[in-house]
Amino acid sequence: MRSSPTVVDGTVYFGSSDGHVYALDAGTGDEIWRFDTDGSVISSPNVIDGVVYIGSGTAGAGHLHALDAGDGSEQWNFEADGWVHSSPTVIDGTVYFGSVDEHVYAVDASNGSEQWRFEVDDWVHIVGVAVVDDTVYVGSDDDHLYALDTSDGTERWRFDTGGNVTTAPTVVDGRVFIERYMLDAETGEELSSSTGSDLVSPTIWNDAAYGPGTFSGQVEEFSLDDSSADDPLGQDPTDDLLDAEDLVTAPPTIVDEVLFACDEDGIVYAADLTDRDPLDGAEELWRFDTGRWIESSPIVVDGILYVGNRDGQFYALETGIEGSSEDSHVKQGTLGHHHEWAGTAPQEITPGEPASAYDPQGSAAGDDSDGFGPGFSFGSAVVGGGLAYLLKHRNDNKHNGR
Repeated sequence: MRSSPTVVDGTVYFGSSDGHVYALDAGTGDEIWRFDTDGSVISSPNVIDGVVYIGSGTAGAGHLHALDAGDGSEQWNFEADGWVHSSPTVIDGTVYFGSVDEHVYAVDASNGSEQWRFEVDDWVHIVGVAVVDDTVYVGSDDDHLYALDTSDGTERWRFDTGGNVTTAPTVVDGRVFIERYMLDAETGEELSSSTGSDLVSPTIWNDAAYGPGTFSGQVEEFSLDDSSADDPLGQDPTDDLLDAEDLVTAPPTIVDEVLFACDEDGIVYAADLTDRDPLDGAEELWRFDTGRWIESSPIVVDGILYVGNRDGQFYALETGIEGSSEDSHVKQGTLGHHHEWAGTAPQEITPGEPASAYDPQGSAAGDDSDGFGPGFSFGSAVVGGGLAYLLKHRNDNKHNGR
């Protein structure tokens, strides 16, 4: 499962390699509906105005689907000449996405009619699309990040990253962050670069960039508010925050000064950004082992973390904190999002019974299955130790005047 979840109005939406788009009750994991795309779904959903927009891929073709968020009925679909594994972004009545047919598309959100297409030189594969200030930012396997005019798709600039772009760009305060580069959003000029990952774009939060190091299990922090640093990403990291057991291959998320990250071993980590050791990094609050590689980005809504793994299992974990993800990815609607991007009211989710597994294929959660078909496990019982520790840790800090 590589589709990152979206949580809107108390419902979790995500796709699966079994070809289905799923909607589950965010509190209990009960299935509300599923939609069969007749393909594979790697794309992450964008949910706007009661419609779920998500891509799929079959042999020789791909589709962008517009589904009713309430019952999963298809309102329309747009057919491309190759897989649509790119995650769409919806802005002002237009859906922007890419395809392995080597095009970036803009289609009308109400009926799927094509507005324009832009040709690149290789696949637009598993990347997300960022749309900010009338500009579409999207990467391709042709080793470039493109900036396109939202109105007609004309190219404003392109930047050579030196390798396939397989992640979503992040645009904050006139700067574009793509993999290990920071660019000027208007001109595409390189402002800075780091020794960080070429696979994952950083998460931006409170004037800092958070992302994995190069081919390591570390999550690093780079300060962006140091006016004396002409090359902030080129400096040594402010902190090595987290030493994971394996590679971190998806952007982390941040809630209330707690960082959540996942690795290829299938472990979810929680680290306290307010409690750091110069040698050991941020204090690890808890970890939860799902048992299989996690490629999707986690999201937290009303204190519950949602994420899926390669075993086809989907998890809801009680984090022990209040609040929802507040970093750059959810605010821009790339790689999953929640109510803030959708423009709906903040969500209050009541958890159901812990460790109740949902699996549409009939196997128990945690089985070593072929990875097709998600299951649902509510992990509050297992994470209870982390919950208790976090609350105690915070109370101790408050008592000690921190």
